[in-house]
Amino acid sequence: MKNRSSSRTGLFLMELIIAILLFAISGVLCIQMFVKSHLLSKDSVTLNHSILWAQNVAEAFYGCNGDPMEMASLFKDCSYGEWDDGSKFIGIYFDENFSPYPAGAITQSQIKNDEYCYHLRALITSDNNGLLHCNIQIFQPTEKDNIYELNLSLFPE
Repeated sequence: MKNRSSSRTGLFLMELIIAILLFAISGVLCIQMFVKSHLLSKDSVTLNHSILWAQNVAEAFYGCNGDPMEMASLFKDCSYGEWDDGSKFIGIYFDENFSPYPAGAITQSQIKNDEYCYHLRALITSDNNGLLHCNIQIFQPTEKDNIYELNLSLFPE
């Protein structure tokens, strides 16, 4: 009789251990799904902000008839420059909430060391036919791929 009682207790204990194990595995799976959904949500917010800023710059490109200096005057926190090959660009640096850094607030050493979160760069070039092209890229300096990229063409009036 004593032998039967201990076998029932062992069986109950084994069943309890299996139930706890199943709950632990399902808990881990649920936590993984919550983490993945949080990361997807964060990525979609970043993409939405990137698309909005790219659209703003695209509208400025069309509205200013492709003039990068006039475009730069529309965005108070942007920088304007020209590269050696004659192409012109405007750039805007953003923090983690996609708020632009004030003009002059970010230094060259911060740019070289990638100490900012996001960067919008609009590169404006022209071809032999007089057609203007604008390539708008939004990226994180620490990542290889662009978050969003938009290519535009305009025949200036």
